[in-house]
Amino acid sequence: IEHEVDSDAQEELVPVERCVEFIDSTGIDCFAPAIGTAHGLYKTKPKINFERVEAIVARRRTPIVLHGGTGLSKETFKRLIAAGCAKVNISTMLKITFGDSLKNYLEAKPKEYDPMKLQKAVHTDLLNMAKGFMEIFGSAGKA
Repeated sequence: IEHEVDSDAQEELVPVERCVEFIDSTGIDCFAPAIGTAHGLYKTKPKINFERVEAIVARRRTPIVLHGGTGLSKETFKRLIAAGCAKVNISTMLKITFGDSLKNYLEAKPKEYDPMKLQKAVHTDLLNMAKGFMEIFGSAGKA
């Protein structure tokens, strides 16, 4: 999946005050505003609107959900989390890691027919990926 996100199209964004009204009127527990990210892979580097996150959080302490974190830099994650992003979506990276791990295992052991060994290898790669993101997100050791 590839997306082109144009965060410069500010005229198409719901104004921050409308976002706050929506949060107030619905009583939602978290909010996923448009800030220049999208689910899937990017064709070009997304232009993140950090100020929009900060403006919404300054008005309401509702946790922000980040659409599409796969492909963002460590610095971008840290800045967004510091600004109020409490949930980061990295499903695409999970899928990529799963597919690559499966492919690599089968290429390295083409005559291995033990599904439990295959599952363990893929599981280990997924755990390592998740641990890496937990370090970046600052959530390691906090469960």
